[in-house]
Amino acid sequence: MRGKRITSIDTAKGFGILLVVLTHINHVTKIPYFSEWGVVIAAFYMPFFFLLSGIFFNATNIQKRIMRLLKPFVFFFFLAFGVDAILSLLGHHPIEWKRLLEPISGTCPFRTNPPLWFLQALLMQVAIGAIVIKIPSKAVIVILSLLMGFIGYYLGTICHFNDYYLSSAFLTFPFFIAGNLIRSELLTTRRYWVYVTTMIVAILTFVITSSDNRVNVSLARVPCGWIPFLVIASTASYSLVGFCKNLDRIKYLNNAMRYYGKNFLTVLCTHIIIIFIPNYLANFNPFDSISVLFVFLFIIIAEIPIIEFSNRYLHSIVGNN
Repeated sequence: MRGKRITSIDTAKGFGILLVVLTHINHVTKIPYFSEWGVVIAAFYMPFFFLLSGIFFNATNIQKRIMRLLKPFVFFFFLAFGVDAILSLLGHHPIEWKRLLEPISGTCPFRTNPPLWFLQALLMQVAIGAIVIKIPSKAVIVILSLLMGFIGYYLGTICHFNDYYLSSAFLTFPFFIAGNLIRSELLTTRRYWVYVTTMIVAILTFVITSSDNRVNVSLARVPCGWIPFLVIASTASYSLVGFCKNLDRIKYLNNAMRYYGKNFLTVLCTHIIIIFIPNYLANFNPFDSISVLFVFLFIIIAEIPIIEFSNRYLHSIVGNN
């Protein structure tokens, strides 16, 4: 698999990152039914990326893997702080240098890059996963990962503790491990009826355990409960990967999703930086659905030159997403 991109995974990443962009738009919760059904999206799109990261995880050469994550983290961290500082100056506010290290500790004061927590949590999962995945018994690995997931849920949701995003890393660790353990199933098997069934399970679980409060994985807040969260996130993630293995015939959609999927890390770490522009312009439109569509299209179009610039000049930093 080394050096070779897998079309279905790139396509799945594309759908995933566009869902991330959609849920970060200011007016999206005002769209009819989104405030209710958006909980399903919020519950699975970040566990989904941890699942996909687990597919390509290898317990060998961990130092190289960590460095590949540290480079984009450091780069986008200082880029976010720089943009945040510029916005502060434009707003006639002083630059608060003491805030520089706050995102690492588990708070994210940067208006311009909350998604950085993903890389920080993934770094911890890689380090922990290098130990856990070497356990001979797969059953023990599964039980241990689920235990860590419950600890993350308990610390984040019950105790409201998430220093250094430790609770978020623990909460999503079962998905990271699952991606590694069922790698072959996710990459090669095509069972369309199973994908439909698991998506129905995700929807039914949401309906039965619906909560007015949205899941926030970055804060490790899961108001719907740990087991419903596991069911919704795992079944919806599995279904999305499966459906993307069957999109070969829809050429243009498949190509578009692959493009954003291959560059999902760039989009993840830059869309918040530019989203305030269309969000501000959307305030002048009284129609929420049109405002959301405008902001969404603005972002995915604006990301194209950013992606091309990143691939041409920052490839050694961003690498293969």
